[in-house]
Amino acid sequence: MLKKLYFSVTHKTPNFPLHLMLWVILLSVPFLDLVTRRDDFDLWLLLRFFIALALFCFNYLVLVPKLLIERKVALYMVTIIPLVLGLSYLSTYWTDFHGPMRNLPPDGDRHFFPSFVMRYLPAFVTFTIHALASTMSRLYIEWNSASKMQMRTQSEKRAAELLFLKAQLNPHFFFNSLNTIFSLSIKQSKQTPEAIMNLSNLMRYMLYETDKDVVRLEDDLQYLSDYIELSKLRLTANNKVNYEINGEPGSIFVPPLLFICFIENAFKHGTAPAKDTEINISFDISPQQIGFRVENTIHKERTAATRSGVGLENTLSRVNLYFPNRNFFSAFQLDGRYIVNLIITL
Repeated sequence: MLKKLYFSVTHKTPNFPLHLMLWVILLSVPFLDLVTRRDDFDLWLLLRFFIALALFCFNYLVLVPKLLIERKVALYMVTIIPLVLGLSYLSTYWTDFHGPMRNLPPDGDRHFFPSFVMRYLPAFVTFTIHALASTMSRLYIEWNSASKMQMRTQSEKRAAELLFLKAQLNPHFFFNSLNTIFSLSIKQSKQTPEAIMNLSNLMRYMLYETDKDVVRLEDDLQYLSDYIELSKLRLTANNKVNYEINGEPGSIFVPPLLFICFIENAFKHGTAPAKDTEINISFDISPQQIGFRVENTIHKERTAATRSGVGLENTLSRVNLYFPNRNFFSAFQLDGRYIVNLIITL
């Protein structure tokens, strides 16, 4: 479900445990070296460790953000690899010639002195671990920050688009509805109480539900039903409107006001008081999919501006934000009818 998916994606990822685990691993490196060497901890090993920490910070603060994140991968590799190799060589050389003599064999025994490669390996492993750890840590921080920024941007965009849609809908529709209800009241029509109730439901939905990221599909369908009933009051006897829902909304959640733009356009461009027109609105709902279809008679030529108005682009943008790669939209003319199809995979 969208609601479950939305809250799982926006859940914050804690960075502190990751950083703590990373530093525990790094701080344990010299002690692991001490265990493998079975010797007393000395100043030279500590010096190597602090050089490795300096490498970690330099790579984390300078090389990764300035080169790797800027996609200068070749330059980064040309810099970090010689740096690790060079520091490993200098550390081994300094330890061999300036460090204390350790693990000397008893006098007179024949012994094998380790090769330079074997003496070089511990330093190389230490510096490589710190370089890799700093690279992965910085890349993760950057990725996590970019993900949060993207989610925040999308959330702000959704809010702005919804506000625009509400501003576009409210004045245009509610004043017309009030005028219609006023006319009904003068005629003392029996439709007046129901019309007032429908308008009240619409206003309640707009005030209390549309500020949410997602709403129950059942509530949004009821909003559409109230909108259609109010719109029908302004039509004549030769304008027919059919509204059909197949399936159960159940616990499906959708963004508020997701379908209203298509229905509003159908009433705006598909009805004429002096002509026979028909609007068919249908939903086919299953736990896996929402199928939405609107058909209306074309009583005048639809221009490109009509087909791709700001409201329609706004709605389609919201559909793509909430259901990326999980929606199909089509709009076309056929035999004097304008047909809109929207299929959303849940």
